[in-house]
Amino acid sequence: MIWINRVLLNLKIFLYPFWLRIRLGFIKPNYGPKVFCIGYQKTGTTSVGHVFKELGFSHFSWYKPIYIKYRKGNIKSVIRFTSKFDSFDDLPWSDRHLIPILVDEFPNSKFINLVRDIHEWKKSYKKYFKKKDQDVEEAFREYEKHQNFVRQFFANRQDQLITVNVKDDNCYGKIAEFVGKPPSLFELKKMPHLNKS
Repeated sequence: MIWINRVLLNLKIFLYPFWLRIRLGFIKPNYGPKVFCIGYQKTGTTSVGHVFKELGFSHFSWYKPIYIKYRKGNIKSVIRFTSKFDSFDDLPWSDRHLIPILVDEFPNSKFINLVRDIHEWKKSYKKYFKKKDQDVEEAFREYEKHQNFVRQFFANRQDQLITVNVKDDNCYGKIAEFVGKPPSLFELKKMPHLNKS
């Protein structure tokens, strides 16, 4: 029985790019407002992505082919792909070099930045990347660069940004209200804890 599940999982992974291409062909592009989670890695981005789905957004997270196109400088493909969904988390959408482009291409979009206790973040990062021998202090400097960029870039765009900690009380309700959903429906909901290290 286990081998059948493995075969089915591998088949799903293999067929996913083909299914996605077909699906994208039927989705009309929309260059109106989107919702972006721009938190740095290990701050709760996967959990916020799950919240977006529960709030009814057509959502997309990290997808290697799109990330590769972004790294190669094919911004038009990333923007075209972005026009097909409502909300996003993780790379490339959380990259500080792409955020200004998203602001221009999708006016009046909402951006959710995530923060986390320093010691918790370092512990989570170290545990997650333990096999890759990552330098935690260097990574933390990148985390701080990201936070500084977000603060400065959105200084005159406060209506487009909210910064939350996924462990805060009523984080779910704050996100719901910020993206235009009735907060009273979600104020008692707890944030999911997904992609645990």
